[in-house]
Amino acid sequence: MLTAASAQLRRQRRRRGGWRPRAGQMNVIIFGPPGVGKGTQSKRIQEAYGLCHVSTGDILRREIAKKSKTGLEAEQHVTRGEMVPDELIIRLVKRRLAKDAQCQRNGWLLDGFPRTARQANAMVLAGLTPHHILVLDAADATVSERVLGRARDASHSGRKVRADDNAQTVRTRLREYHSNRNAVLNEFDKCAASPDSNPSRPLLARPRLHENTLSAPFRNPGFLDYPQSTGSRRSTT
Repeated sequence: MLTAASAQLRRQRRRRGGWRPRAGQMNVIIFGPPGVGKGTQSKRIQEAYGLCHVSTGDILRREIAKKSKTGLEAEQHVTRGEMVPDELIIRLVKRRLAKDAQCQRNGWLLDGFPRTARQANAMVLAGLTPHHILVLDAADATVSERVLGRARDASHSGRKVRADDNAQTVRTRLREYHSNRNAVLNEFDKCAASPDSNPSRPLLARPRLHENTLSAPFRNPGFLDYPQSTGSRRSTT
């Protein structure tokens, strides 16, 4: 069901000739540290474009709740504040993208994946490259306060507090994010490199990179254009 804001955005894009709900696929990655607002922005973009929202956090929490073999394995890492092994995450994401008809029809919006260069490389080798990469950044202190505030709000309202919403896990996740951020982005930047440098890598269009901060979020998702060319572009929205 569309919100009033989403319906208005669609009308605006139709008038500009830019809204094409089924004219091809658009794939997007939203990237940033924990608690920066990826989920909030993902919901707005999903509503505006009809994309298939794939959140690795949601996938893992469902597997953990089901106590599946995958969930039990993942839970050991989540409770220690560690990143879930690349092989497990890659397998879950590829399975979701392959089985979801909406992902194949309209395109996907990946939230929380990839987090490492190895995960990004696995996407490239599988031909799963984005047309847009949205980067949300914020100061570590701001991120920590948002995550711990989320935990306090959940506790006070009687809701279950997420296992990873604690100070130690936030510190670990932030350290991992900073150590992997540029490496992940560089993997996709190599998409348009000469195939002579690595014949095993597919030659794909370089994604458009949009960099932003928490203090100036993507208030209007209408800036995302459907892919029309393979040129390299970079913007600060």
